[in-house]
Amino acid sequence: MKIYHNNYYRANNNGFTLIEMLATVIILGIIGAIAAPNLMALFSHHRVNNALSIINGAVKEAQRQAIRQGISCTVTINPGDNDPGERTIAAVPASCLPEVRLIDDDVDIANDDITVRVNLVPTANEITFSAKGNTTSGGTIAVFSDSSDTQRCFVIANGLGITRTGNYTGPNADPVNAPQCDSN
Repeated sequence: MKIYHNNYYRANNNGFTLIEMLATVIILGIIGAIAAPNLMALFSHHRVNNALSIINGAVKEAQRQAIRQGISCTVTINPGDNDPGERTIAAVPASCLPEVRLIDDDVDIANDDITVRVNLVPTANEITFSAKGNTTSGGTIAVFSDSSDTQRCFVIANGLGITRTGNYTGPNADPVNAPQCDSN
């Protein structure tokens, strides 16, 4: 009687060899090293745009509330020079802006922070709206990323309170100026 051994099942090893696994890990490492800086720049760009959106929305909401309620509203913008956790926007009276807004409430990543520069005239960090939505102050607010080229700005016109946003083309230094804010 002849016994047949099925060597097919014994020779066929399922899975990957050590060399195949090492090659895969090395390739994934190279791809990760190439992609990581681009992802960090994308994240920084998003944080700057988000901060500008919060500033724009808070100022416009305070202006609408001043008109709707028929009262004067003063918006105070704290750029948080000493403590980034204190970058806030608040209003007086509180009914103009129901809650204090955090300008940058995203999770901080090492070596990535944003800078907020405020240049409002006549008062340093305040915008006052009349009951008609007009303002006696105007100026520029710029938001920068310390780790990317993203620079955005918010400009409010003295008198009518007309606002615009854009890309800031000036240096990341005080004072920021409206002519260096290119509209979108």
